[in-house]
Amino acid sequence: MLEELVHTLENLQRRIKERKEYFANSESRTRIALIDPMLCALGWDVSDPGMVQTEVKVADGRADYALLSENGQPIMFVEAKKLADTVSPVSQGAKYAISYNMGNNVKVPYFATTNGDIWNVYDLFKQSSIMEVSISSEDPGKSVLKFLSLWRRAISDGVFSPAAEPLVAQDKPSDSQEQVMDRPGEPGWVPLNGDFNKKGTPHPTFIRLPDGTEIATKSWRSVMIQAFLWLHQSHLLTQENCRIPFLPGRKRCIASVDGRHLTGTPFKSPLDLGNTGIKLEGNLSLADLVRNIETVLVRFGQDPAKVLLRLR
Repeated sequence: MLEELVHTLENLQRRIKERKEYFANSESRTRIALIDPMLCALGWDVSDPGMVQTEVKVADGRADYALLSENGQPIMFVEAKKLADTVSPVSQGAKYAISYNMGNNVKVPYFATTNGDIWNVYDLFKQSSIMEVSISSEDPGKSVLKFLSLWRRAISDGVFSPAAEPLVAQDKPSDSQEQVMDRPGEPGWVPLNGDFNKKGTPHPTFIRLPDGTEIATKSWRSVMIQAFLWLHQSHLLTQENCRIPFLPGRKRCIASVDGRHLTGTPFKSPLDLGNTGIKLEGNLSLADLVRNIETVLVRFGQDPAKVLLRLR
């Protein structure tokens, strides 16, 4: 997923630089060739009114885009500008969001403005800019982590998670964790985002994390625990941001501090995440377990393809 998104950013960066005059004074061209492809790459199918609605009527005009949650309610309005326009964090988009909230007695928390190059996301309630990125002037390999904050599966639960900073060095593993030297040429490693849906899939014996650390594992549950521990040790997953739904809009959680889902129902098979104070739901099929690890990794700006497993 990250490689595809980087590829999109590289294409848009080249398009902006080579066809700047073509987009400069046309909002419609900017939307079709720059904004729509970026939204689609982030999982927002602009042709599907169940995900994205355009020209949404509000009291003070029409919002260019409304990004919708699983229950069909707007999470974010996006105001489009032509490429030559300056993007201000506080703009017409704020007026549209406020107008919609007042007219519908709801609380849409975010709006964004973009000229196809610069994207600025604003938190309406905190009254502050929470993301700014330029496609043309930033390295795609780095700006991709910022854009992951707008990935549909990451934000359609209504919570914007700011882009993760580059990883810091992992804390020293405990004695129970077996760490071996990275052996990039050794066969037998498969990426976490492979096909693990088939019955009879062998148990993993090692997990290799993105920083090269290898840890012995005895089960698929221990793969989940080690991946989440690594995120916690890298100062990404915390008690404050760990309550993440299985799927956007759903009430069941992957992890929480109190070991309960959003409905208040206790986890059926709670797992302690070391001494972090975080509990995981262990009552999962293999497919759900792997999918949830992928979801959490991407939420914190990590590529699941860089987590490798050695199967029995």
